[in-house]
Amino acid sequence: MNSKITLKDYKKAFVSKRKQAKQELHQWINSTFIILLSLICSLFVYYVWTLNSNATAWYNIRDLEREKNQLLLEKEFIKTKLGQLETISTIQNDSSLFEDMQKIEESNYLVIETDKQYVYQN
Repeated sequence: MNSKITLKDYKKAFVSKRKQAKQELHQWINSTFIILLSLICSLFVYYVWTLNSNATAWYNIRDLEREKNQLLLEKEFIKTKLGQLETISTIQNDSSLFEDMQKIEESNYLVIETDKQYVYQN
């Protein structure tokens, strides 16, 4: 054998078409595998991201519902307190309301009947 031909050069010089096609097939399979694996990984990351965003939204909704319930309870408490303050006995017992009021000397009453039509004239 010639000492100038190395094993490396020997492999390059005698590559059959069948072996070359087999190598191309392996390269295609490897590249397809890598592409599919990256696609599956990206879909998994998207799925996890979607789950996380939904969980965050539900957490915010739950907090808002709690705040709504608390405000409704506070509204009912205020309505109850307002009802107590507007009762006749509370108004009559509060002397500060009557300080600026004057007694009615002559009272005129307006009676409205449902079956009659009224016209206001100057």
